[in-house]
Amino acid sequence: MWEFFDGLITGIDDDIKVKDFLIGARWSVVLSYEGGIGIAPVFTERFDRFDISYTPRCEMTLKEMAMGIYKWNFFEASLALAAINAYYNAPSRAMSDAEHTPTGRRSKKAFKNFCSKYTTEGRSIFIEPYYDSDEMADIPGRIDVIRRDPEFRDYIYSAYDELIETSDRVFISGAAIVNRSVKGFVEKASALNKDIIFAGPDVPLAPSLLNHGVRDSFGFIVDDTDEFMNKAKSAMYRDDFLVLGHFAGLHFK
Repeated sequence: MWEFFDGLITGIDDDIKVKDFLIGARWSVVLSYEGGIGIAPVFTERFDRFDISYTPRCEMTLKEMAMGIYKWNFFEASLALAAINAYYNAPSRAMSDAEHTPTGRRSKKAFKNFCSKYTTEGRSIFIEPYYDSDEMADIPGRIDVIRRDPEFRDYIYSAYDELIETSDRVFISGAAIVNRSVKGFVEKASALNKDIIFAGPDVPLAPSLLNHGVRDSFGFIVDDTDEFMNKAKSAMYRDDFLVLGHFAGLHFK
């Protein structure tokens, strides 16, 4: 089960430390000393069944914080994915083979433009997209949406087994990494030779994804770190942070 997470952890340098972090109402944020910012969605459980196994702190390494990705406490897993993204999506680690989109206000349309390149033909499944159902309707093609908390016309998680069989491609967000459902989605889609695409502001631009049959990874790079941290500390919404960075895509196949 752990190979997917192992690859993300192994690729992180041992000596890069956490400069600042927070767990907000919607997003966890981690800032590294090399200037990378990572974000991840926050899930609120009705019952706190699993304690946080450590005390998060500045000056610990990104890799130490990232180890929480193995845990069932979703606050801990969210902070861990943010630490992972702070490493792989750091501007200083500008990937020469990545396709970078325009920054600023044009970042708001980058996700839809990226998805539209794939969805005009066949059937697509989006797992925990960070757009709501009305906004997803603007993406062309036949689309099914799976969410932990379904909106109108969405599917619940248990529908993935049948839906993937009849789809052509599967889009997965970082939320599936935080809640650990990613394993079932990736294994099912890979076994059926479906296109697997990780997409969203919470997705790591990690080379290890290639080992799991992933075709593309489309994640977010923060350009204005100071303003981003200011926004993050005051109930940050999606449109607040999209203008402070840009998306970039790694193409594996």
